[in-house]
Amino acid sequence: MRNTIKLKIQIAIAVIIAIVSGVQAWVSVNQLREETTSTLNREIQNISQSTNRYISDWLAIRSDMMLANENIIAGSDDADREMLLTKRAGKFLSVYAGFSDGSIAYGDKSESWPSDYDPRTRPWYQDAMAALWLALLRHSIKVRKVCLPLT
Repeated sequence: MRNTIKLKIQIAIAVIIAIVSGVQAWVSVNQLREETTSTLNREIQNISQSTNRYISDWLAIRSDMMLANENIIAGSDDADREMLLTKRAGKFLSVYAGFSDGSIAYGDKSESWPSDYDPRTRPWYQDAMAALWLALLRHSIKVRKVCLPLT
């Protein structure tokens, strides 16, 4: 077969088309990768912010529940009832309050506490007294217990 000028032009055009197609494919893949990475990063950031807001709101609601009962618990002989209501309403695993005289109030009588238990010696009580605020004890990401020292 003879290499005519027509054949040479066709081969040159085919090579150029192949090169342009390859470059276009490479550019498209890179753009798609960048856009996908950017979109995923934005979505992860949005989910992270939403989760953060959800957890903050959840903690604020539970803290407000405990603080709403502070005066009732501090001035009531039936603090255990209020603690049990708070435990059930907040779906807590355990709710208890330590008092400055060393006593403790907890609503769920199925929980067992040692007879010599003194909340004043516990880090949660000391931290809450130092901050004069509610102490939330965390285990991993779940809030396990809400503790409120009362003076």
